Parts: sequence; structure tokens; C-alpha cells
Amino acid sequence: MGIIIDWVIGKLDAIQARTEPLDTSRDPPPVVSYRFRVTAAAPEAPVNPSAPEKPPSVYYVYGRDEREALQHLPESVVIVRVEPAGHVEDGILHFTPDEQCTVIVENRAAPGG
Repeated sequence: MGIIIDWVIGKLDAIQARTEPLDTSRDPPPVVSYRFRVTAAAPEAPVNPSAPEKPPSVYYVYGRDEREALQHLPESVVIVRVEPAGHVEDGILHFTPDEQCTVIVENRAAPGG
């Protein structure tokens, strides 16, 4: 059993000797994921003509670029418009200036907040 432990310790020492020390003089690049607001075509018209028309669907998708973000949507979604809607940097979501935050107060959406 001691031979196996000595062999493993020798392998770990060899791996540690080959690794270069981390360069702490440079800050690591921030992790960035872009956020896109995707407006999709309204669902199929209802069978009943007197039924109210459904509004278009809006999705928020994330990715390193627009192409990667759109891959998260099902193929059945008919995309009408794609707009930048902020980004995520180091786990913090940054909204675009024109997007307002909504707060729920007494079961109602209150603008601002």
C-alpha cells in the first residue's frame, strides 16, 4: 500500500513542478455575457375570431454574442426583432439606460424602483 501512496505523491509533485505560478500582476478579464431582448411573432390566430388577439412574445436570452444567445430559443419561435438589453459582467446584470426596473407593490407593478 505504501508503494502506491509514494507513487501518487511522486506524480502529484511532478505535476505541481510543471505548472507555472499564476501571474497575479494582471487582473483576470471579466466574464461577460450579453443580454438580448427578442420579440417573437404573436402565436397563431385563435380559432374563435371573437377571441382577443395575443400580443407578441418577448424573450430575454444570454450569450457571448447574438448568434449564441439566439441558439437558446426553440426553432419554432419566429423572431421579429432582436435588441441589445444589457450584459452580465462577473455575475452582475447591467441593464440598458432606457430599461426601467419594475417593483411589485401590493400585487401591482410600480414603475421605477
